[in-house]
Amino acid sequence: MKKLFIISLLFSILFLNVAGMCSDENERPSTVRVNNLIALASQGTWRITSFINNESNKTSNFTGYNFTFGTNNIVTAVNSGNTVPGYWLVFNSNNNVLTFTTTFDSPVNFADLNYDWEVASSTATTIKLQNISSTAGRSDYLTLEKNP
Repeated sequence: MKKLFIISLLFSILFLNVAGMCSDENERPSTVRVNNLIALASQGTWRITSFINNESNKTSNFTGYNFTFGTNNIVTAVNSGNTVPGYWLVFNSNNNVLTFTTTFDSPVNFADLNYDWEVASSTATTIKLQNISSTAGRSDYLTLEKNP
């Protein structure tokens, strides 16, 4: 009887593991989704190819900057010898939304990036973020593309 119980338990564990491997990206455990995005962002340098803030296109404020998402949650933006340091973090919010946070103290235009961004989509070369503000129902959009 004990052997039958152990065999049933092992079979159940195996079945759950196989079922978990077949699940959709949105249904994967939150730590896997977080770790995958951290690994993606940490590879190479990135540039902002689109930034819509308060319905205004502010992409040009970041032209020429290359962003490196490094260890210890440090992000650096470099443009012609000018380095802007900041912080970044990836986590799942309480409602299981994959979130990408950036924080810069200065210059002023970099403070516009200080949000808890919802990850709209990501590929090997693009990370699309959005911030849907409860204030006035506006949305902000940020697209990062990996440098070749």
